[in-house]
Amino acid sequence: MTSARVRRFCAIFVLSVVSFVADEAAATDELTPVLSSVLSVPQPVLQSDGHWKLAYELDLTNASDSPLTIDNIEVLAPGRDDAIVASIAADLIAPNLALPGGQKSATLGPAQAGLLFVNLTFDRPGEIPAKLVHNITVTISNPRGSMPPQSVEHRVGPTNVLLAAPIVIGPPLRGDRWIAGASCCDSYHRRAALPINGRRFLAQRFAIDWIRIDSEHRLASGDPARNESYPQFGAEALAVANATVVHVTDDIPQQAPGSFPSGVTIATADGNSVVLDLGGGHFALYAHFQPASIRVHEGQHVKRGQVLGLVGNSGNSDAPHLHFHVMDGPSPLASNGQPYVIDAFELQGQAVSADDLESQLKKAQEPIEIVPESGPAQRTKELPADLTVVRFPE
Repeated sequence: MTSARVRRFCAIFVLSVVSFVADEAAATDELTPVLSSVLSVPQPVLQSDGHWKLAYELDLTNASDSPLTIDNIEVLAPGRDDAIVASIAADLIAPNLALPGGQKSATLGPAQAGLLFVNLTFDRPGEIPAKLVHNITVTISNPRGSMPPQSVEHRVGPTNVLLAAPIVIGPPLRGDRWIAGASCCDSYHRRAALPINGRRFLAQRFAIDWIRIDSEHRLASGDPARNESYPQFGAEALAVANATVVHVTDDIPQQAPGSFPSGVTIATADGNSVVLDLGGGHFALYAHFQPASIRVHEGQHVKRGQVLGLVGNSGNSDAPHLHFHVMDGPSPLASNGQPYVIDAFELQGQAVSADDLESQLKKAQEPIEIVPESGPAQRTKELPADLTVVRFPE
């Protein structure tokens, strides 16, 4: 057989085998224009609003050479006969899909990737499935040049759900009138996914910025351009558990409130900070301390309630506050945020603000509106919900 005939025979044979394999696998395998996976395994947490929250992200990539619009996503429970857990309609895709450059669109361009933020709410823990999968419906524009747009549906992004109870910690502060700023699950913390060391991480998924109001519900009782005018400035931050100090930064300058500083880097964003190893793969970050106020050192073992440092205004901060979150590694950047609950606190009320108190910071000497708590005040093993006002034990 000549060389040309050999090549032709091999080509025909390979095509035949590929056709056979495709026919055999058609029932289980399919070409999917969307690639999808979860950023990290989701874990539910009970918030002080009485609901269980399951916050996670879908990393979506358009694997085709045509624009692709996401029309709908159904979250299914494969272990419960594919019951529909939630449906994310088209009008909710764009505002929750983070695209490069800060775009807001439900359309992924050819080979473009985006991160979709998913927030599920449950009334009881028994409603939370142990597994999730996502049925995604997309419209592909010009799939074959002159062909009309096509709507396709695929099942992507399977994930387990970690149903174990979140870590229980003590309060990071003491006293009353503390506001849980930008708590879970729809705030600037939740959107702070970063590309670090070749992959995405979201360390701040369950972060809280703790700020304080005075007895007249003001954010500042003096000149708002001075840190000393804010009631949280100088408050003692406390170890939330018996732990080991694994990181300390204590030389970042303090800044005046009112605006974010320029020239912030990933090394200085947390300002003066402490990371504690809580054990069991849990680490706690405390950020924005006053310079030279940190009272612990790396390698030191600390006790729950021990003072770590003083609340300040260093790093990427526009006013004094304590940034706190729990994560799955010692790096404040190359880690994923974990849910946690505080063992005991008192719910005092709810701050009324649609923008995480940003507008109130511009008029810090005016009282902000607080709706008093009408339900049970004493809370145990809950995560303070966004903008709740709490009292911690003294």
